[in-house]
Amino acid sequence: MKSESSISIALKLIAYFVVILVASTFISAALRMVYLMCEDIVVGQKITSININLFLDGISIFLPFTIFVSGMLLTFFLIRHSSSYWLPIIVYTLLCATAWIVVLPLCYHLQERYHALVSNEKETVQGVNNSSTQLSSGYFRENENTIAYYSDIDSNDVATGVVIDLEGGINSAVYTFSNEKLPPRKTFADNLIERTVQMPFILFHIFEQASLLENVSRSSFAAGVIAWLCFITMGGAMMATAGLRHLSNWRLLNVLSVMFFTILILVFNILAYTNPVLLSINDVFKPFVKNLPPIVNLFAVLCNLLTLIIFSVVGLIIDLKRKREPDSYGSSFSDED
Repeated sequence: MKSESSISIALKLIAYFVVILVASTFISAALRMVYLMCEDIVVGQKITSININLFLDGISIFLPFTIFVSGMLLTFFLIRHSSSYWLPIIVYTLLCATAWIVVLPLCYHLQERYHALVSNEKETVQGVNNSSTQLSSGYFRENENTIAYYSDIDSNDVATGVVIDLEGGINSAVYTFSNEKLPPRKTFADNLIERTVQMPFILFHIFEQASLLENVSRSSFAAGVIAWLCFITMGGAMMATAGLRHLSNWRLLNVLSVMFFTILILVFNILAYTNPVLLSINDVFKPFVKNLPPIVNLFAVLCNLLTLIIFSVVGLIIDLKRKREPDSYGSSFSDED
């Protein structure tokens, strides 16, 4: 059976890259906008308008995240659309380089201009967070050890209602109250909304670490060219994981290998830029590089470059062997493209 043309794979890869950047960024920004807007609504009320500032800010936040994982997603495409020719992997390399060297800095430039543009507006891009949002009456709301039913809430957040004390078990006390000042709101205006839309712990932790990495990335960009070049060695290391796309005949194993090492590189770089123990390793290299330009986080840079070299060499060896012995990999390739 004739294999898919390498030109066709390369063109599809470019289209896939554009879809990844646009669709993932816009969908993530829209979900973030809805989530943050839920912080300011209460049960029984509806969202009256869309906060476009939240959406635009979400684009500037999630585009870097998309770029961080775009190499892994493109590699999945190459695993699915295998080719013995070099054109797809060359296009892949150019796309990854464009994302890290051109698109990501451009994103931070636009982010700075956008934040400067809206900095004087009363409604910031961080969310409305309207502390005057009034709770609606007529609903049961569970707190730490009580369930409260507010029969009436006035404009000053003074409530009347009934409370069930849960600490007593089957002998729980039930009592009424009036003219009780409601506690100040936390992140969400209504805990009923919070219980419905609050992120699971694992997902929250993933976003927390991703936000930490994005902060490191933005700080490196603001610190100058050398700091930025040092940081994007992480992108080179993740890009080189494509060398594992033909690691075995089993595509699932190849996908899991690429995913594992990409996550490992991300986690290592987060720790290398934030963990005091790993940061202290850089002191070991200072006597050897005192005559060189100041390299930011030399330990992370060396590890990233070493990963880039190892995965590139491994991928080159596998591809050369695969091109010589196509039948041993369970595929046949035509001599014409």
